[in-house]
Amino acid sequence: MWLLLMKEIKNGTGQPQFVILASVMVDIFILVHSGADCERIFSLVIKTKTAFCHSTSTNNLSSLTVHKVSLNAKGTTCSQQKHSNTFLVKAKDITTYQKLMKK
Repeated sequence: MWLLLMKEIKNGTGQPQFVILASVMVDIFILVHSGADCERIFSLVIKTKTAFCHSTSTNNLSSLTVHKVSLNAKGTTCSQQKHSNTFLVKAKDITTYQKLMKK
């Protein structure tokens, strides 16, 4: 509120006096004042990359991170997701094929 009032203060010639200061203050107010979100995502990436699959590609890691963050935003987890039978059959086929190729 006071920032809006600052923009309206005029100098002796009737021109706004604190235009630049008001702009700087607006820019400061929109900055994120905490790195908690960045740290949370960094931690998620490290856990996924090192603990579960150290050879995950950058594209897959990015997709997994975005998916997990979007699920968290919806208040759900991966284990609560419901997949179609078609999706599950395709996923099983892919993992079975990859297991056969490793032998």
